[in-house]
Amino acid sequence: MVNTQDKVKQKTPVVNRQSVKGSGSRSDLKIEPGEIHLWLAFPDEMDPRLVSACEALLSENERARMERFRFEKDRRLCLAARALARMALAGYAGRDPREIRFQENRWGKPRIAGPKPMPPLRFNLSHTDGLVLFGATLENEIGVDVERLDRENMDMKAIARRFFSPPEAAHVARSPRERRAEVFFRLWTLKEAFIKARGRGLSIPLDSFYFNILKKKEIQVCFPDCGQDSEEWLFFTERPAKGHMAGVAVQKKGGPAPALQIKKALPGAFYP
Repeated sequence: MVNTQDKVKQKTPVVNRQSVKGSGSRSDLKIEPGEIHLWLAFPDEMDPRLVSACEALLSENERARMERFRFEKDRRLCLAARALARMALAGYAGRDPREIRFQENRWGKPRIAGPKPMPPLRFNLSHTDGLVLFGATLENEIGVDVERLDRENMDMKAIARRFFSPPEAAHVARSPRERRAEVFFRLWTLKEAFIKARGRGLSIPLDSFYFNILKKKEIQVCFPDCGQDSEEWLFFTERPAKGHMAGVAVQKKGGPAPALQIKKALPGAFYP
């Protein structure tokens, strides 16, 4: 039965932060049921050799999409995101990154279309200035969102009033100015992560569910209008890098509390 009113406190997963170092055989990548892997990549660390190697991994459609960006920094961000997704998925599956084929649903969420057979990987991708975030699980739907915190010209109270639920908008409005960006983007990234995990984009109104952030690592969620069971989802936020906030939503399917691993993809290691 769908529980539309109860607020459910989310348990904080065990966090293990690491970097992939050394020569980095990608065929050794493993992900187990119940694990959530978050990969970080920093486009500014890519030298010309690495850019060329990553470009060689992309499909024609991906290269065309990348070239549509006007500015070099945006093209490099797109390249880092697409290359990271291909290499992580290929590493888990024991495939060549160039073999991976993607298919999008009607709302734009990608899935692996081939080659087959493939493990039941679920993934999501987000990027903002200076940082790419890639999330992966086995079988459990996942959504991720990452945002920069330094948005000086952004009227966060007005945006919250327009798009958030009344309790969330009130939380943003009463936050001290020095903490308002952190509060706003914790809520924003959680909301974006959830609708991305559902794979339906903004067809799910952002004010049809709400979060109550009690303490630094405690999150309560309520779905009064969008037909979801609160107990089926796990939410958490992270500060993956200085000046950035990330939100993650994962659909639960029983079993032990998930283990979160945050990995940095270092040039010359995870990348070619």
